[in-house]
Amino acid sequence: MVKWFLLISSLFLFLTPEVVFSGTKKDEKFFSYYMPGLKKDDDVVVELYDKNYQKLADKKVNIEGKMMNIKKEKDSVKIISKYDSNYDLLLTFAVVSENKTWQISNSYLIPNKKGTISDDFDNEKILLNKVATDYVSPYHRLRAIDNIDGDDPDSNGFTGGWHTFDDKRNTPTAKMESFRLLLDEKEYNKNGMYQADTVKLITTNIVQGTNTKKLDGTGRGILKEKIIYTIIGGEIKVEVELTPLEDVTIDDYYFLQASTNNYNNGIIPVGDPLFPDEIKNFSYDIFGSSKEKSNCSKLILSDGANYLTMEIDPSYGIGNYEYNKNNSIWFYKQYGKLYFNLIASEKNSPLYVEKGKILRARGFYKFERKPL
Repeated sequence: MVKWFLLISSLFLFLTPEVVFSGTKKDEKFFSYYMPGLKKDDDVVVELYDKNYQKLADKKVNIEGKMMNIKKEKDSVKIISKYDSNYDLLLTFAVVSENKTWQISNSYLIPNKKGTISDDFDNEKILLNKVATDYVSPYHRLRAIDNIDGDDPDSNGFTGGWHTFDDKRNTPTAKMESFRLLLDEKEYNKNGMYQADTVKLITTNIVQGTNTKKLDGTGRGILKEKIIYTIIGGEIKVEVELTPLEDVTIDDYYFLQASTNNYNNGIIPVGDPLFPDEIKNFSYDIFGSSKEKSNCSKLILSDGANYLTMEIDPSYGIGNYEYNKNNSIWFYKQYGKLYFNLIASEKNSPLYVEKGKILRARGFYKFERKPL
């Protein structure tokens, strides 16, 4: 614990640039003062003086700390919060893949038994979840109706997210249009270290169609994708707005998905009567119930000691599965990935979406200890 003394006089207040008045109430004056290296458990005493430097009073001040420490860099945002009594949680968001778009990236545990949150982003850490794939879904057979000018117009692949032209040619199928970082609803553009109770990342991307993508990566974008990530502790709220820039069709869109590389001990599809018990066998493809037989909106992945939960809001936008009439509303593929299934077109009947019509969905990911 360190003891700090802040000497304040009327002259000091008006000549020191670090002191910022935030308001007045009658004869009271409110100000903030930046003190590098200050910790939440430090003692701070404010001594007040008049214009003649005669001491008026002193007062011990409690330091109010935020619940997250943030480090903003050019192509990444790192966020540390408390995980449990022994560890802090480090979440990362980064510009990734050949598409160079902002996406969820790796998460780590930082050993820390103190009551305060670590602000050492380079300290010892333990990998909790390695991410080398898209968590917010790409688009399966997003296709333009008119002006088909792509280099592989009959492609059956995906565009957006981590997906490139094809498995052999790694040219982009999407590009970032904008990015904003808001901390407690205030926008920050400069790299640096910050604190906040709420972190919000807002990004928009332009996504090519499977029949407009080009080998050189310059294919025509036919859909604008807006993703809002709101982070509070170990929870990442996700909201998407998908706006076609021209008339399009979409075969499939999953929304939230997750890899089981690290969380490979079990899957719990909450509320699905087909799987009342935790799934332990990952050696085959698994398909959940249809919406007629299940209202499952929460999937929990376990590594034995920790949970990664992903959940959609069935009361909002396309989360009610209106564009998935008969197919499984979630599924797992044995290559190690779990999906919701919000848009699942019938054979030869893709979803038609006219220019300007917005499709919306929201949900969240949550990192937490497995309950005892």
